[in-house]
Amino acid sequence: MRKLNPITVLYLKILELISFLLIEVGGRIDDYLFPKNATSEDYERAHKSLSRYRSFCRRQRRRY
Repeated sequence: MRKLNPITVLYLKILELISFLLIEVGGRIDDYLFPKNATSEDYERAHKSLSRYRSFCRRQRRRY
């Protein structure tokens, strides 16, 4: 097999690092946002929070 260009090797290593970080950090964020033992109150609270955030975004969009 032919040796790769050093720039290509560096690019592939950076992509590998980024994909590893996305998997690790994304998994932790997913567990934080959507816990496996969530109750119905947790989902209601999240829904209210999301509704407030959406209305805030709509107000901001109308301002400009």
